[in-house]
Amino acid sequence: MAAGEGAFQAGDGRAPGRAPGNERAREPDHRMWACRALCLKEGKNGTEGEEAFQLVECFSDDGEKFGGERVLKVLREQNAVDVLSVCCRWYGGDMIGPIRFQHIATTVQTSLKSLIKLVQLRDLRQALDALDEEIASLRARSTDLGSSQTGPSPSMVSRNDNKDSRQGKYDSIQDVTKLQRLVSAKEKTVAVLLKKQNSTSA
Repeated sequence: MAAGEGAFQAGDGRAPGRAPGNERAREPDHRMWACRALCLKEGKNGTEGEEAFQLVECFSDDGEKFGGERVLKVLREQNAVDVLSVCCRWYGGDMIGPIRFQHIATTVQTSLKSLIKLVQLRDLRQALDALDEEIASLRARSTDLGSSQTGPSPSMVSRNDNKDSRQGKYDSIQDVTKLQRLVSAKEKTVAVLLKKQNSTSA
């Protein structure tokens, strides 16, 4: 986010130099950050339930007075937990006043939205990989039930041989809704295969 001659950005922070055509990276003037995390209380091991944990908060202004507090305020408003958010500022020479806090908040909110999407994509992709494994296993088992041959079935051998080739097969899909639809479709496939297998066994 640009503001006058300065800029705000989420992350550890590196920006191009000011001169046209200058590719040199410039360190930010401030790296404000805040963190909220659920941590075990001293003497607890986590088996005691919710009372074994406590919410720990901390922040750093890094020279931008009240900057870290504003980052923490946004994390609280968004109920963000187990998150460390960093907002970098490059001072451009103009005193922009209190509006800088709005820019800080907007930067952190945008960063959180991006993080949430990344987590959703990761979880959905992992779910799809697991469902693919289960579907392949069920199909191989169905083949084995209908055959008297010994040793692994051709489908099982194929599944093992192609395991590595399937890694990351959903990485190109950036649409959360599309991945959710795929998960739903594959869950239905699993249900159908299980039903078919149970009826065959009976």
